Amino acid sequence: MTFVPELIGVLSASRPGLRLAARAIGRQAALDAIAAGELDIALGYFWNLSDAFIQENLFEEDFLVVGRRSRHRMPRKIALEAYLKSPHILVSPGGDLRRVVDDLLDSKGLKRQVIAALPLFLPALAAVEATNALATVPRRMPAAFQVTSF
Repeated sequence: MTFVPELIGVLSASRPGLRLAARAIGRQAALDAIAAGELDIALGYFWNLSDAFIQENLFEEDFLVVGRRSRHRMPRKIALEAYLKSPHILVSPGGDLRRVVDDLLDSKGLKRQVIAALPLFLPALAAVEATNALATVPRRMPAAFQVTSF
């Protein structure tokens, strides 16, 4: 939503006739596909890559917790207790029901209630807009939806 549309514009202007096909797959599947020659590039968050891969940091991103304020009746900043009690939509390309946030919470003896895992951020934002759930998303994304960051 934030990077690929601009990439398409740059590529179509600088390389007429070049075609781009994007796939949403998990991190390890993307690395496996590159190693097998099935993909030329993978965009995403990759940790601890081996020397077999070339990695370039394209931009820095942080994350926000988003939800429908009208459904949550919460102040601008969400308290940890309210965050933990709320249902959560998780973005997980591989369908895992836990991610980095859950590991961090576990290290503090805390848990959140994940009610669904979706493979992409846009469906997750749409689900947040339609439910009383929260989601943790990149800061650049919520502006297009009727969700509020806490």
